[in-house]
Amino acid sequence: RERGQDAYKNLVSLGSGGSNQVIATVVHARSLGWDNMKANTVTPCWFDKDEPDLDNTLNMLSVLSFPLKSSYDWGMKVGSSKMISSIASAWTQRDSVPMMLGGNCPSAVLGQASAILELAEQIEAKKCPDLDRIYLPIGSSATVSGLALGTVLVRHQGLKALSSPEFKIVGCLVHEVFGVLDRAFGMQKNFSYMPLTVAHSIRVACQALKDIGGRWSFEKEPRSFYLVRPKWCSH
Repeated sequence: RERGQDAYKNLVSLGSGGSNQVIATVVHARSLGWDNMKANTVTPCWFDKDEPDLDNTLNMLSVLSFPLKSSYDWGMKVGSSKMISSIASAWTQRDSVPMMLGGNCPSAVLGQASAILELAEQIEAKKCPDLDRIYLPIGSSATVSGLALGTVLVRHQGLKALSSPEFKIVGCLVHEVFGVLDRAFGMQKNFSYMPLTVAHSIRVACQALKDIGGRWSFEKEPRSFYLVRPKWCSH
């Protein structure tokens, strides 16, 4: 928007069948006056089904109760040409802006960074003990990326919390495909231009900090974190 581009007027909100992100995007867009039909649109894209419980069902039905120019779900058959063009559009963001599943975006990553800054302050105030490990699952990678970036900010501020040589953030991959790709190619650390990886999430968050006047760069990001792969991946 700041660069005079129109892509931001067409949001593609990604999630599974009961996604809170999809319903929240549609509702808030409507409250801002978006008609979801012509000038400003939100396209829900449910890539996989969720458990058929009441909350998930109500979320999906609520989205469908709003006027939508288009929507996609896991049961639709999409041709290869359409899939390729959609991926290209999402990658370049010329025609639309994808909202990655799991709320993965720079503001979400920086929000998690602020969480570990608050934790460090509590440790400094002796309200809780210092830590040697933080274990968490890796889904969209927003949380683990924010914690890794936040740890660097903690040390940059000179706080003693989380400074133990034994301290590690242990990310546990929960998706089979991501586990296989990481085992084969080191995807989480090495694929800095692939969305939903730790490397990409930290890179764009660092760029967002730089855009608002910070001095952080991708070269200074934390690269050392430990991955636990599911048992179906050989260690």
